[in-house]
Parts: sequence; C-alpha cells; structure tokens
Amino acid sequence: MYLIKNICEIVSGTFTQFINNNKVSDLSYDSRKIQAADVTLFFALKRPDWALIEVVFLWLSILMPMIVFWRFARPASLYLLPYLLWVSFAAFLNLTVVRLNAPFA
Repeated sequence: MYLIKNICEIVSGTFTQFINNNKVSDLSYDSRKIQAADVTLFFALKRPDWALIEVVFLWLSILMPMIVFWRFARPASLYLLPYLLWVSFAAFLNLTVVRLNAPFA
C-alpha cells in the first residue's frame, strides 16, 4: 500500500501545477500518522473499539487526497482507490472483532 501511495505522490507531482507540492506531501504524511495511530490502538493498546472510531479519520485522510487529485491528476486519485477499499474492508473486520469480543476495558 505504501508503494501505491508513493506512486500516487509521484504522479500527482508531475500533473499538479496549481497545488503546492508541500500540501500533497502533507496529506500523505497525515494519512500515515493516522494509520500508525490505528495500528497502535488496535494491536498495542488492544482497543479495537477505539480503533473503529479512529478508522473514520483514516478513511477521510485517504478520501481527501483523492478529491484533491481528481481535478489535476486523475491517475493519482485512482491509485488511492485500492487503499481506500482495503481500509474499508479492514474497518469491516474491525467492526466484527468489536461485535464478537465486546466489552473492552
């Protein structure tokens, strides 16, 4: 998935004349920080219920660059689609874990 995100940054960098490249990198960096928080909540803190709430922010952090890239670099936007689908599937699995193993303390 990181490879796809890096390709997306490269493609968007070649097509985006009107977007500051620092903003593109910031969007990707924010997504990585949110993903690290999700992994920490789920595995290290063993709180899949908190991770399920946080996955909404991860989903939005992937959707925002897709919307931004769509105007200037459609291939870059489409490169993020598999990652968005994967996060959606992981969120479904997380929801299943929460339903089967609740309550958490």
